[in-house]
Amino acid sequence: MDKLNHQASDGSDSTASNPAIGESEDRFARAEEAIREYKGLTEHAEQQDALADARRPLLAALPADEPLDRLIRYETMLDRQLHRALSELRRRRSWNPLPPSDDADAKPADGQ
Repeated sequence: MDKLNHQASDGSDSTASNPAIGESEDRFARAEEAIREYKGLTEHAEQQDALADARRPLLAALPADEPLDRLIRYETMLDRQLHRALSELRRRRSWNPLPPSDDADAKPADGQ
């Protein structure tokens, strides 16, 4: 016992003489790390729950799957038609560009 007290009073490491103390400290450090990790996980889970609660009213406003799919298909079809029409307009304008006119009542270039 005197040897243990003597080493501690000398400032030497008491864990070197008693491996059980070193193991206990290691276990304690691992437990503290596990607690910190658990707290981080619970905070993350709480944030996810809050986001899910905020999304519920937004999801309730969406239509059911089948009408939503139909709406998306219609939107895609209209988008394609718009792009085709714009491409056709650009193509036709490149063939016969309209001359600039000063008169707002001027007749079209084809004479109609």
